[in-house]
Amino acid sequence: MKKKGFTLIETLITTAIFIIVLSILYTFFNTNYKSYSSTEAEINLQEEGDKAIEKITEKAMQCSKVLQVVDENDVTVYSYDDESSEEENNYDISIKSIKIDNVFEENKYYKFYLKENKLYMSTDDAHTGILIAEDVEKLLIKPAGNEGYFQGTKGMYVKFQLAAGRGNDLKKVVETEIYFRN
Repeated sequence: MKKKGFTLIETLITTAIFIIVLSILYTFFNTNYKSYSSTEAEINLQEEGDKAIEKITEKAMQCSKVLQVVDENDVTVYSYDDESSEEENNYDISIKSIKIDNVFEENKYYKFYLKENKLYMSTDDAHTGILIAEDVEKLLIKPAGNEGYFQGTKGMYVKFQLAAGRGNDLKKVVETEIYFRN
């Protein structure tokens, strides 16, 4: 009388083939997942950069001048009230904050500032601003045009360096040139 069933050898061979197929499938799905996650993080950084550029462009196009520039070391590199303090600047300044005038309301301004890798906008010095964008590692600006000075400039170059991921290993740069309308 013959017993029906699988021998130990047949079971081991089937299990080994199943494990090989599973490891191939796992590698395929894991690689696709990592690629998807990386692409999604890059798109999120681009969206954050676009939001920041859009808001600063919207407000800057309504202004006529730069009022103050404070670098990342809390040094005022330009103040509209103190024209003698400005030096020629043809390079990007990594800044902590920038104030631009509001031509629609007298003695009002827009202030964009970085705090804990987030970009905020406020209309006062109390740092009670509106969150504009996250993951902003640096905000770099320089006067637009050939002047090299903020005094009398017709605009500015703005560059955002964004970073995300573990250890900020994913980086993105978004930049634009803005000219004041008024």
